[in-house]
Amino acid sequence: MKAALPEQFSLMVFGWSQVAMDIQPLIAMATGEGVWHGVTHTLLGATVLGLLSAFSGKYLVEWGIRLISLGRRRIKIGWGAAILSGLIGGYSHILLDGLLHYDMQPFWPLMRGNPLLAFGVTFGQVEKFCLVCGLLGILWLAAAKIQKIRKSRNHVPSE
Repeated sequence: MKAALPEQFSLMVFGWSQVAMDIQPLIAMATGEGVWHGVTHTLLGATVLGLLSAFSGKYLVEWGIRLISLGRRRIKIGWGAAILSGLIGGYSHILLDGLLHYDMQPFWPLMRGNPLLAFGVTFGQVEKFCLVCGLLGILWLAAAKIQKIRKSRNHVPSE
């Protein structure tokens, strides 16, 4: 997504939404109480957490970049980019986890159970899919960067 929509997508907000999605399962695993993939792993939960990630992530990322660079670098994430990134993060998390986990009910409260399991996808297939998508994204970003460098070298300023 970052390669396809560089100004409209924030990889950092997307990543933040992934972390937010797995806080509830982490608590369930750590305490041994509750379900691992509960309400946070539904479309409703992904929408709420995606939006919360967008609103909190926009500011956290902007502040974090400024802090890490000791004030030398500032970025501005637009609201549209933050919301799109947070929601894509939440929904993609539900899709990928839904293909693998029996305890998920992605369409709750409208439907019980997990119809995504019918696709019969394995962990290995999901891992390979993510790896291929990541590599293609890196290649796409590199090609865009090279093209931008070439354009700047070939640009002759007008008088």
